[in-house]
Amino acid sequence: MLEEPESPYNPEFVAKIKNAEKEIEDGETFLLETDSIWESMK
Repeated sequence: MLEEPESPYNPEFVAKIKNAEKEIEDGETFLLETDSIWESMK
C-alpha cells in the first residue's frame, strides 16, 4: 500500500478547499460579475 506524503497544509484548510470543490461540482455556487459589484457600491 502506498502512503500519501504528509501535506504541508493545515487539515482544516484542506477540508474547506475540498468542500468548496464539491459545492462547485454540485452547482451550489454562482458567478458575480465584477462590473455589477462596483456599480452597487456607488
